[in-house]
Amino acid sequence: MRCLPCEKVTVIVLCNNQAFAASGAANDLTAILFGAKYEMPVERKLAKVDPRIYDSYAGEYQLAPGFIMTVTREGDRLMTQATGQSKVEVFPESEVKFFLKVVEAQITFVKDENGRVTALILHQGGRDQTAKRIK
Repeated sequence: MRCLPCEKVTVIVLCNNQAFAASGAANDLTAILFGAKYEMPVERKLAKVDPRIYDSYAGEYQLAPGFIMTVTREGDRLMTQATGQSKVEVFPESEVKFFLKVVEAQITFVKDENGRVTALILHQGGRDQTAKRIK
């Protein structure tokens, strides 16, 4: 049964796990209900990469004025920390693509023609936000 546009619909998703994006699930369920476009979740696969490349990603990236994504290497792990948030590990899908396990988000590092990392793109909530490297 399809809902008509004039009908009122409420979608509630409850969750007792912080790693699950309940609002994303509610949006997807609403899209399914109304026959709108939505993306199926993708199983992320961990790639083997040389952790030495993490040094080239370390730095600060500005997502917005006053909102910085700091990337650090801690041994064989790559960590990110956004302003006012906890530090979290990101996991490689390739040499430039990484994913988080605590939230549904991915990061792609952008390199210039000389191979230097100049920016990152945060893929989260259906949006792609480019953050220019500032340090």
